[in-house]
Amino acid sequence: MTCIVGFVEKKHVYMAGDHMGSDGYSDLHYNNQKVFVNGDFIVGYCGSFRMGQILQYDWKQPKRSKTCTDDLQYLVKMVIPSIMRTFDCAGFLSTEHTHSENGKKTGGDFLLGYKGKLYHVQSDFSVLEDTRGYDAAGCGMDFAKGALYWLSKDKTLSPEDKLRKSLEATEEHSTPVRVDWDRFKVIKK
Repeated sequence: MTCIVGFVEKKHVYMAGDHMGSDGYSDLHYNNQKVFVNGDFIVGYCGSFRMGQILQYDWKQPKRSKTCTDDLQYLVKMVIPSIMRTFDCAGFLSTEHTHSENGKKTGGDFLLGYKGKLYHVQSDFSVLEDTRGYDAAGCGMDFAKGALYWLSKDKTLSPEDKLRKSLEATEEHSTPVRVDWDRFKVIKK
């Protein structure tokens, strides 16, 4: 269980998250960073620690083809397929077999920062960019987005303060979100 928050300001992406894991009954605190830089990307993941480890250590950013004329096209046509292949090679890619979703490939939920833009990759690998310049992922995302809505209007706060305050609000209202404030840091890309 977790919450990852991202904020865009002046063509930079800022991201932060908690450090907690949970089995649904216990708070488990780990050293694993849920937000990190890989190549030209800043990544923040929620859910499976294994997914995060694959994104951090196994996945290699594909070289951008000259035919990819915009960033979203590059993400959809090159980055996501390379992540899916990496997940598959690591045994993490799932295939859903239900009466409504036969053979649908699923992974996990994470945020990607790339070239000053923030994207939300959903478990079905769709890539979304929120027009408000902030986003969140994980079980506390609704609390974080509510806080970021108001915090984004305050021009006196730094992006780091906005993320810290949004996670404080999320931690206050979402039981499975716990931030290790002694190790809290915001990563900027």
